[in-house]
Amino acid sequence: MINMNEFKEKKTNYRKPTLPAVTEETESSRLLTEEEDDVYGVTFRRLALLEGRFSTANVDKCRFVGCDFTSARIRNVSFTDVVFENCNFSNAAFENAGFSRAVFGGCKLTGVSFRSSYLSSVRFDRCLGNLLGFDRCKFRDLRLTSNELSELSFSECAPKGAEFLGNTLRGFDLTGTTWEGVDFSANEITGMRLDPRSLAGCRVSIPQALALAGMLGVFVKTD
Repeated sequence: MINMNEFKEKKTNYRKPTLPAVTEETESSRLLTEEEDDVYGVTFRRLALLEGRFSTANVDKCRFVGCDFTSARIRNVSFTDVVFENCNFSNAAFENAGFSRAVFGGCKLTGVSFRSSYLSSVRFDRCLGNLLGFDRCKFRDLRLTSNELSELSFSECAPKGAEFLGNTLRGFDLTGTTWEGVDFSANEITGMRLDPRSLAGCRVSIPQALALAGMLGVFVKTD
């Protein structure tokens, strides 16, 4: 018999971004696409980088407010202590990117791919979107809070600490990834895709457990 008292939740050591009190402000994408290898301490407002490509190697202690990254291609870029507020990332692709102490707040994430990227102390909060992919990512201390996402994929990932709280997740691909120690019970999740090891050692709510049993062809008698 499984003893739920033996469940060991893996607490995250999530750390917030640290930004300077005063930053340079700009609406130009020039710093990111043309000139600098490193960008430090800049607030970008209403930046339009539609279908653009970053040439910058490192983005440090920056804030992006109301920016449009639709269909942008962002490869081999490192983001440290960065905040994205109310930005549109529709169909953007991050590949082999690195994020350390980053926040995506109130962003549109439809069709975004973080494939093969590394995320450490990254938070997604109040974001909307579908077809969001984290396939083959490595992440540590990931937090998803109050998001509404559909067709979300974490296939073949290597997680070390994750927290899911208050999310609505429809279509959740967990195949090839083990979520031991993660508590999913405080989320509304429908349409999971998983393999036998995906949810080993995690915590789910009773309705979630019943849904999972149904996926395995087991019908639970409740009366």
